[in-house]
Amino acid sequence: DRNINADGGGKYALVNMRRFREIRAQSEMGNPHAQGSENVIGHALNTLQALGVLEDPDEGDVSEFFVLKLRDVYAEAALRGYADAVRAEQEPDLEYAEEIDALADRAGRHSPFAKHPD
Repeated sequence: DRNINADGGGKYALVNMRRFREIRAQSEMGNPHAQGSENVIGHALNTLQALGVLEDPDEGDVSEFFVLKLRDVYAEAALRGYADAVRAEQEPDLEYAEEIDALADRAGRHSPFAKHPD
């Protein structure tokens, strides 16, 4: 999506909800730094949800998603398969397939940050 936006920004950003739950747990245990952070993050998430820009679907919802970071050691294979599926269409979008291939070239073990998913 970065190539179609004038500012080069992507379509989505990620919120690490696992980290937010950790901060919430620290807050509940009385950590004063976490309490302030939890309130700010919670307020931000509520604001984003009220504005309709936060997607946090349940399993099976229409906007359900699966996030794949390029540093995931399995990302290259997933992206190559995706690009191949694009090329296999009756009227393939070859430009899109090339963009996915470019991501795959930076993904998995090609990434300097490669790691197994947690």
